[in-house]
Amino acid sequence: MFWAFGAVAVNFLVAGVLLFMLGVRSRDGLALSSLWGIRTKRTMVDAETFAKANRAIWRSYIFQGYVSVISGIATLVVGLVNDEAYVLLVIIALGSALAILTSTISGYFKAHRSIR
Repeated sequence: MFWAFGAVAVNFLVAGVLLFMLGVRSRDGLALSSLWGIRTKRTMVDAETFAKANRAIWRSYIFQGYVSVISGIATLVVGLVNDEAYVLLVIIALGSALAILTSTISGYFKAHRSIR
């Protein structure tokens, strides 16, 4: 049943690459968009505020990308070594989700502090 590990790993890897790219683009400030970046009522006021908020948290995006890529690689390794280790799959998935969620919450507050 390696396909379960492969499917989870592909999701982690794709998300990681996209988050990393978002972090790199956020360093210079993002254009106002309804598709990516931190989008709240306060950050979407105008393009300058949106760019400033996302520029403040570009490291969070990079961190989330790294966590996701590392989780994808770990999932592949676990699946190749033992394709019945579903407990490890759950631990990897929940651990990375917790790290990404914590980073997201921290980034939310950091972005809003930057636009005061």
